[in-house]
Amino acid sequence: MGAARSLGGARDRRRGTISVWKTSGWRRYSLSRSKASLQFAVPDNGLFLVFANGIGRDDDEIRTGNSMILDPYGRILSETREPADDMVVAELCGDLLPHCTGRKWIQARRPELYRPLTIPTGLERSTRALKFEE
Repeated sequence: MGAARSLGGARDRRRGTISVWKTSGWRRYSLSRSKASLQFAVPDNGLFLVFANGIGRDDDEIRTGNSMILDPYGRILSETREPADDMVVAELCGDLLPHCTGRKWIQARRPELYRPLTIPTGLERSTRALKFEE
């Protein structure tokens, strides 16, 4: 058993991927995919985002760090570069908030379209039951 396997994860030679040992075998995850997800989601909501991710083994998952701070347009203001203890710090400019796309979309929302989604149907289930269902 190599050092990478005993630690539960290893950086791949290709930048931006990490190989993780799970009970079903080695899996390769793209760090850039989760970063892109955050960058696309932030502008929809019109806010600054502080994403803090742990480092190391967490039950059957490997936490890779990669914490970051994003502005309301999805631009990364600060991020960790390596899976090690680190802190991200950034100066936030509140002047960006009033004119960002997400704030404009919130002003254009139509709550009457969402009302039917709030009526119980009797088919609701807890997220825990759905997650751990076999």
